[in-house]
Amino acid sequence: METLGIITQKPNLNKSGNWGYLDICFDNSDEFNEATSKLMNILYKTNAEGKCLVSDEKGNKFLLDLVHSTFDTKNNIIRIFPNSCQNYNIEKPKKEKSQKK
Repeated sequence: METLGIITQKPNLNKSGNWGYLDICFDNSDEFNEATSKLMNILYKTNAEGKCLVSDEKGNKFLLDLVHSTFDTKNNIIRIFPNSCQNYNIEKPKKEKSQKK
């Protein structure tokens, strides 16, 4: 599963009940171009699932099912439009300490 980048806001539902768009900003054109290539494979490759991972600035991960994207090549921003979103943080089970009798 491809990780695209860091989003600046958490995914949220808009008033009509659909997921709002998310922006992924990149520091330079090389990172932008690499993410664009990943996104093309996610959306348009044969048998593509349209799913990817993104994370917010706090490190929380989200699994998105994408339907569309736009590209701002001047400012190195990818805007993605998810159809669904799930929290993808994998928590490791805590080890229980055995009690001695």
